[in-house]
Amino acid sequence: MPSVLDFPAPTLTRGLFSRIHIDLPLFTTLLLLAGYGLVVLYSASDQDLATVERQLFRLGLAFGLMMAIAQFPPRWFRALSLPLFFIGVL
Repeated sequence: MPSVLDFPAPTLTRGLFSRIHIDLPLFTTLLLLAGYGLVVLYSASDQDLATVERQLFRLGLAFGLMMAIAQFPPRWFRALSLPLFFIGVL
């Protein structure tokens, strides 16, 4: 007879991220690195908020694209790898 300890406790965040195919530790690390980069950019740009806002917009686009690409199955990328390689070489 299985005990309660045999079954992992369901978590909302892990379930949500696994449903949208995102690795939670990697995503968290990327967010922390991007946040640190924004702080460094703010300091290096002589505290110019417009520069930070432009970079934040670009980061938003990149994270959105990352989320969209994560929804495709890996076999799709495997099938397109050779044609994309030759396009990149040209």
